[in-house]
Amino acid sequence: ILARLSSIPYTGWFKGIQSKERKLNTEIYQKVLSLCKSTPSITFLCLSGVGQLGDSLEKMNMADLSLTTLDLSHNGLEDKETATLCNVLYRATSLQHLNLAGSKFSD
Repeated sequence: ILARLSSIPYTGWFKGIQSKERKLNTEIYQKVLSLCKSTPSITFLCLSGVGQLGDSLEKMNMADLSLTTLDLSHNGLEDKETATLCNVLYRATSLQHLNLAGSKFSD
């Protein structure tokens, strides 16, 4: 996976990164975020069902990203992670679509 991710900045034609139902380790997750920051052509990020995002959400700086679509569905986000995500997303001026399906919000 890391080898594939490493080739993205050199092509210029990738518009998004998608990982569904595949658990990601910290190294891969950090590489994905780094690529989103360094590759302005990436406007779509799907991390659906990749496992607990936890502390990784705090490291996202949406102001540095050109994402228009962010899919974090089916990761079991709970209130604490959602609050962290809200603090991160308020700087996301380019974000148009957000998918949080399968999150565990309380009433």
